[in-house]
Amino acid sequence: MTEQRLDVGWGELATLSMGDPEGERLLCLHGWMDNAASFVPLAETLPEACWMALDCAGHGRSDHRPAACRYYLTDYVFDLDAVLDALDWDRCTLVGHSLGAAIAACYACADPARIERVVMLDGLGVVTEEPHKAGRRLEKSLQSVRHPREHRRVFETPRQAARVRQVNNAMDDASALLLAERALKQHASGWRWRTDARAMWSSPYWMTEAQSTDILRRIGCPVFAALTPGIEEYLGDRLEPRLAALGDLTVVRVDGRHHVHMDHPDRLLRALRDFLESRGPTT
Repeated sequence: MTEQRLDVGWGELATLSMGDPEGERLLCLHGWMDNAASFVPLAETLPEACWMALDCAGHGRSDHRPAACRYYLTDYVFDLDAVLDALDWDRCTLVGHSLGAAIAACYACADPARIERVVMLDGLGVVTEEPHKAGRRLEKSLQSVRHPREHRRVFETPRQAARVRQVNNAMDDASALLLAERALKQHASGWRWRTDARAMWSSPYWMTEAQSTDILRRIGCPVFAALTPGIEEYLGDRLEPRLAALGDLTVVRVDGRHHVHMDHPDRLLRALRDFLESRGPTT
């Protein structure tokens, strides 16, 4: 694995490179409160590809945003554009988990010429809510900025922090430790999260389902969607319209939890390899 830092204008974002540098370019976008280590288990099962996993702003080992900035969905989309410029990549495949899948969907919609294909892991477009909740959403967002949360807790070991990470998002011990080790910084008194607490601020707006579907409909490249029972239950009657909006779609239903790509990457391997190989190499 190789560490790299990319200048994106306002600061630097960290990346973790794995696999074959001459293989197919896969730019990986992790989920909310995760980091680039999220893709290590999957990359180890598919070493013939060129894996470039990004620490999103304020996550992992990337810089925190400047004081007046925010961590909303569109901010990550513009960061992704700057990352591709910094890498000097004309085209690549985007691999996104959860929030990363939403970022990937938005970018593939906005600049289809730059994206060869999209892999969505337990995510299918952006998070939405009904229009009548817009006022409450603004209120909640303002309160989250006025009364920000802080990372005050100090942990004796990374493993202790990993156990806390598992409370709100169940995953295997090894997966939680992998994420925690990249998200922690050691101090004289112990270990503390390095993730920017502002990334937990509530967004002032969520898109409607019609907006999300339009974004998916405008994705012209092939899409691979790995769905767990959890996301199918969460999306409910929104699932089928989202799937129908994607013109060139491969769907794989995977038995596992939200971090199945970390806990059981073998369950995705064959279908993902078939998808990538059937489309030919990125040029």
